[in-house]
Amino acid sequence: MPSALLVATIIVYAVLIQPISYCIWKHGTPGLLGWLVIQVFCVVRIVGSALQIHDETTGSTSTAALVVASIGLSPLLLGVAGVLHEARTARDPGMNTKIEWIKVIAFHAQVILAMVLLLIGITQEIGDKTSHATPLMKVGVVMILLCAVVFSAWTRLSFNQVPRTDLPAWKDATLLLKSVFVVLPFVLLRTLYSVIATFSTDSSFKNSLAAKVCMSVVPEMLLVAVLVASGIITRNIVDKRRIKGVERDTLAGAQHYPLLQTQG
Repeated sequence: MPSALLVATIIVYAVLIQPISYCIWKHGTPGLLGWLVIQVFCVVRIVGSALQIHDETTGSTSTAALVVASIGLSPLLLGVAGVLHEARTARDPGMNTKIEWIKVIAFHAQVILAMVLLLIGITQEIGDKTSHATPLMKVGVVMILLCAVVFSAWTRLSFNQVPRTDLPAWKDATLLLKSVFVVLPFVLLRTLYSVIATFSTDSSFKNSLAAKVCMSVVPEMLLVAVLVASGIITRNIVDKRRIKGVERDTLAGAQHYPLLQTQG
């Protein structure tokens, strides 16, 4: 990858880290699963680009640079899934949280397992000094593709939640959900690039700068930018969720203590 593009990548993600840190702070614990992982993704991209620049400057090829540059898709998918989880729980506070967390943990486990397989496969490829994808790499990327498909269906089905427009956080939660739906094409395009690059025997595609920029670099940046914009707009979602909790506790107290209903 040209040094100019690597430098641009570092600058873009270094800028994006600032509002992402703000989103981590404002969205609090309910949004930690999404925004913190997205920030980790940005750090991975910055470190990977810096290592590649170092390799180009020294004329060497380090294993660390290749490995770090290859693991971006998994944290990206996990981060978007975390934002979806935040949106779903805010839209329906009464949902069965145990079942929801089982879904979340199962999804994260599959993505992490796929990432581990990819890392082992990449290490084997580097050790064997071959340009062909190893079986573990192929299995890992297929698992990532399946996770992306499942995630797409999960996002679409989330719109079927019973409308709760009485919830103060409903509007912000729906905006978060819509932002996840908007970035789905970027997720699928980025996943498709990994699949083609892994299974293709045509070296011209793997070495194509245009394909990498259009199917990987730009979609990732746009995806993060869209989520950051929605995160800033919905920065008060935690406060709105707390308002509903106070109202519910007050109502429950009034039911247990009838005198509260007749006084004042």
